[in-house]
Amino acid sequence: MNPLFPPEIRTASLVRRWSIVRTLNPDPVSGHSFYVTFYARQIAQLIHWPGPMAELLLYALLHDIEETITGDILGPVKAEIVDEGRFDSFIEVKMSRHLPGIAHELQVIRNSLWGNSIQAIVKVADKVDAVLYLMTEVAMGNARLQPLLDDAMHNLDRAWMDMSSPVFSNVSARHLWNNDILPAIEAHKRYGGVGLV
Repeated sequence: MNPLFPPEIRTASLVRRWSIVRTLNPDPVSGHSFYVTFYARQIAQLIHWPGPMAELLLYALLHDIEETITGDILGPVKAEIVDEGRFDSFIEVKMSRHLPGIAHELQVIRNSLWGNSIQAIVKVADKVDAVLYLMTEVAMGNARLQPLLDDAMHNLDRAWMDMSSPVFSNVSARHLWNNDILPAIEAHKRYGGVGLV
């Protein structure tokens, strides 16, 4: 079956992230995907990435689309008990059956000349979203998530530096981290979520 409008896509607004921690606000895959797409664009512009923006944005938008089939499998659980090879094979079969066009497009992007840098930028954007989501939760009084926020900041720093070597220089990476990324996160901490005031 290859429907024009796959019904699985609609579940992106129902599949919740952070499913085993108490949160004040839901974080559905659809909202997460929107933010990751926006942040990937901002990161690409910040580092003057010369790659194809349309492919980057499409990959960012669809980077977690398999969760419309599997749900959100928590990272620590996935790392400990999931056989990556079997999981990837399972996802490939399910995606090609339920979302064949999307599965093919994602594979083409991953295998493209820019595939590695696209995946690295999207990974950083994903970590940015985690930090900003958790920061908002903590700012609203959900102090139990502070340890997760601390871990998320560490993971973002690591992903940023990992991205730098294949995409741009490490020296520039630390400079941009200190002068652009950290101030943007601090501004979000101070002003995020209040709209125009």
